[in-house]
Amino acid sequence: MVQMYVHTYLWICHCDWDNDTGQIYRYNHVGFDGEDYMKLQVKEKKYIPQTQEAATDAESWNNKTDLFRNYLQFITDDCISFLRKYLELGRTTFNRTVPPKVYLLQRNSSSPVVCLATGFYPAIFNITWRKNGQEHHEHVETGETLTNMDKTFQKRISLRVRKEEWKKNRYTCVVQHKSLKKDIQKILTEDEIISNHSNGYTTTPIGGDK
Repeated sequence: MVQMYVHTYLWICHCDWDNDTGQIYRYNHVGFDGEDYMKLQVKEKKYIPQTQEAATDAESWNNKTDLFRNYLQFITDDCISFLRKYLELGRTTFNRTVPPKVYLLQRNSSSPVVCLATGFYPAIFNITWRKNGQEHHEHVETGETLTNMDKTFQKRISLRVRKEEWKKNRYTCVVQHKSLKKDIQKILTEDEIISNHSNGYTTTPIGGDK
């Protein structure tokens, strides 16, 4: 019977660049079977063994001039160059903001009123119901933030309240997002509610001011 032994070798190369201070952090570790094996000391320009068993390999790597020069070149120069390049290429995506469009929806007169915000980017976002100017949490359910087909996001919050109650009180859906100069506030009235047709909602934007 032949016994087979499987070992795991992991090389981790990591660099951080602080855009404000210009400070650079470099990290290059080698792992073996889930444990630290050796790490590169950039200033000393050599690998330091982390276990007794790694001493021979660290010495061998340090003596292989061409191999070591390539590792050192990557961690000191190439890693930061790639990081800056990809940040610049992705700057448009990272910094873009798209304001939400807001809908008040209700399937029928006995179902909850849903405040739906959709089409916004980035995902960081807040949506709440207020009653007479105060945050309202009774009979309120908040859904998860979901991704749209165009990579924007949507989120909804439902309010179960009788019609006579929201006619006597002021219920407002408040949407907050970094793309907005001011919050979107939609007061629950009959004119604002969009009813469904057949099995889905027929939706028309009723918000999205910048």
